[in-house]
Amino acid sequence: MRKKDFWLIILVVLFMITTVKAESKLNLDCGDNKVSEGETLSCNLSLQYQEERFSSIEFNYENVSGFEKVGNVSLYNNNGKITITNIEVSDNSQSVNLAKVKVSGDNNKKISLTNIKMTDSAESVVTSADIVRDIEVTKAEVVDSKLKTITIDGVEISGFSPNKYSYLNITVNKTIVSIDAVSNNKNTIITGLGQVFLRPNVTTTQHIVVTPNDGEAITYTLLLTYVPASKDNNLKSLEIYHGNNKIDFSFDDSKTSFDVKIDDGSIDKVNIKAEPNDNKATFIEKYAPREVKLSYGKNTFEIRVKAESGEIKVYTLNITRTDNRSNDTSLKSLTINDEEIVLTKTDTKYEITLASDIDKTKINAVANDSKAKVEYKDITLKTGNNNVTIKVTAENGTSKQYQIVVIREEEKEIPQEIEEEKEEEKTLLENITVNGYDLNFDVNKMTYDLTIKEDTNKLDIIVTPTEKIETTILGNGNLVNNSTIIIRVTDSEGVKSYTINIHKEKGNNILNILCISTFIIGIIAFISSIIYAIKKKK
Repeated sequence: MRKKDFWLIILVVLFMITTVKAESKLNLDCGDNKVSEGETLSCNLSLQYQEERFSSIEFNYENVSGFEKVGNVSLYNNNGKITITNIEVSDNSQSVNLAKVKVSGDNNKKISLTNIKMTDSAESVVTSADIVRDIEVTKAEVVDSKLKTITIDGVEISGFSPNKYSYLNITVNKTIVSIDAVSNNKNTIITGLGQVFLRPNVTTTQHIVVTPNDGEAITYTLLLTYVPASKDNNLKSLEIYHGNNKIDFSFDDSKTSFDVKIDDGSIDKVNIKAEPNDNKATFIEKYAPREVKLSYGKNTFEIRVKAESGEIKVYTLNITRTDNRSNDTSLKSLTINDEEIVLTKTDTKYEITLASDIDKTKINAVANDSKAKVEYKDITLKTGNNNVTIKVTAENGTSKQYQIVVIREEEKEIPQEIEEEKEEEKTLLENITVNGYDLNFDVNKMTYDLTIKEDTNKLDIIVTPTEKIETTILGNGNLVNNSTIIIRVTDSEGVKSYTINIHKEKGNNILNILCISTFIIGIIAFISSIIYAIKKKK
């Protein structure tokens, strides 16, 4: 083996030994690192092994109250330096407890174990990292034996304080009450609790004594007086206001029902004010003094007073709001299609006849009172009877209905001579002539169809009007198939139009030629077949 390789093997072995020893360490376990003020914290000092076993350990310490060995080890304390020997560990064990480290809880402190050296059986020394523990010292809770609360029938007494020991004016409205109390210190005995029996209007003294197991007793004194609950549920006063104005009304404490009349119909709400005779009496919810809305006519409201004893008295207010609104439901005027209907004060049914050419009503109904409301609908008329309803609603809400029978006359037949005369009156032109074509003009016909030659682009149209009219011809130029010529006639009555729809004849196009050729060939074939049949017969 070369010398160089030998030293390399030695270095590897030393590195492995060092690594194994470095894994062993001293440990200090102080739980959550807290100690109460005035108490002592005990921490466990132990040695954790990997492979190497150590026969002794030494270290310096600070802020430690004392050490106490554990097991068979030997422990030497030399003015801030600890030496532990005679350490025995079984083969299967991975750690060994060495000592109990005690720390006093006088103030916050830091435990320090420094200069730690561990020596094995071969006198090899291994150093370990310092151990530092921050110990928090918590202040001890101060517990007194004073009462936290005193209750009578579950309600804390008025003005209670743990440092107040006398309560001289406690009134109750029951003959039997239950007293209870809770102390700040659970290690106490409390006497003077439970049920207390009282006589009417007689003061009873009750002592509550709190005795701790490690201190002096504290006494709380209660003076209890049973005052029977008041039965007074009467009202001292009852008033009605509209804004700041008091309604004229006199309260009588011997009565419980009152009638109040308000003449001003514009007042739609009032404020009811009331005061109980006994300050221990109360009002029932929803029946207390309050602002109320007034309808027209009679309105009823209740004020309910509850005595301390629980008895209830009901006061009733009957407030009548005068209804001075108009009740006029009459019509001032009524016209239908400009025909006036003569109205009377008592009648609500009327009849009117309209001409046959009127097919819809035009109603105009006006109420006698401007504050009344009139409702109706125009209707489409049929021949004969038609019913129309007109409703008038007065200011105060009352209403009246008017029934109108509208009779539409039947359409009369017009004599023939009158009809012809009428038609003649409507005719604007005497004649329309188109040179080269027969238009077949008819005085009662407004639309015409005219077929013209294919190469015709314009027609020669002659219009024969009646007197005092103007005529205009539109569209008579560059005529094409399906074009339109309009002859417009204007007179004092308005405008009327005559329409001529143009259709052009088709020329000798290829289709016509083919059709004619086919027809001729067919004729020739038919004649030839006849001749052939005759010859064969001969």
